Amino acid sequence: MAIVPNVFSPENLARRAKSAAFGFLLGRTPLSRVSLTDLNSFEKVIVQFNPQTLDESVQVRYTRNKIRGLPHEPLDYENTGNWIVETEFYVDKGKRSGPIPIISSFQTPETDEFRKFLMSLCYPPKGGRGPGLADSGPPVVLFNWPNTLVFQGVVRDLSFSHVRFDWKDSATTAYRAIVTWEEVRNARLTSEGVRRSGNIRPGTIKRVIELDPAKIITASTLRI
Repeated sequence: MAIVPNVFSPENLARRAKSAAFGFLLGRTPLSRVSLTDLNSFEKVIVQFNPQTLDESVQVRYTRNKIRGLPHEPLDYENTGNWIVETEFYVDKGKRSGPIPIISSFQTPETDEFRKFLMSLCYPPKGGRGPGLADSGPPVVLFNWPNTLVFQGVVRDLSFSHVRFDWKDSATTAYRAIVTWEEVRNARLTSEGVRRSGNIRPGTIKRVIELDPAKIITASTLRI
């Protein structure tokens, strides 16, 4: 018999109370899986399995001053690039992601829906979209890996690797989705702010609070 995590334990209650105002949006589910929320449609997807690795990178740009006779090159700061996050999601139609959490809306649709969801993040929505990029741009996504990383960004690169097929009809039964995310910020970052922020990128929570909670809570939630 599957053991359902106790969401009412002191540890879980304390963690959920810390962000009660936006805990639903940030995806603090008993299984603590990665959640992706389309900030245009407010559709929220909880992945089947957390990635095995998480790669983060950022580029700091300087102008090199070449002064004749000087034994070094003085650096003038230009800017800091957007944060880049690389993830790889594994999706398997034949496997469950773990015990069912205590959430009445739990459902297990076809995993093809996750592939279509990721693909939809590469194109602009009909009739414009929410704030964050130009109206002609793809949706901004709230990426939340509980206790690890929270940020808002867009899909920069997306690829799929189909690794298993049904022997009867040749349909894909397992695949890997490799996604490169680029952060979209709505606040100026400072060294002190980043030092204090921990795993939540500065400006992200401000963006969450600005959203309409009613829209978020009633949004469709996809679990695979």
